[in-house]
Amino acid sequence: MKKKRPAFVGNPETPLARAVAETSRLLLEYSYSEAEGVRLLKARMLLDALTDHGGNQCKAARALRLHRNTLSRQVEELRLLDRVTEIRASREKMEQAAGRVKMAS
Repeated sequence: MKKKRPAFVGNPETPLARAVAETSRLLLEYSYSEAEGVRLLKARMLLDALTDHGGNQCKAARALRLHRNTLSRQVEELRLLDRVTEIRASREKMEQAAGRVKMAS
């Protein structure tokens, strides 16, 4: 029986693949410790998934195959709450602008 390969293998567009690429570049360039690298990787992966899903934690958690509470806890532990708020505000501005365009048509 063949093992199912991880979703990020061969697909550079997944949040995990982007996070790994960015973090490994930073680790090599700035000589971060392993613990700092893991923290950077987690933070980047969470932020990428949240950005991809407009700040919606349920959808981002599903994409990362995490429970929503686990994602929320990690966002809090990594002190990313301000970033999540910025992502949501950005999404809302885009939705409002799109609504204005539709109404003007």
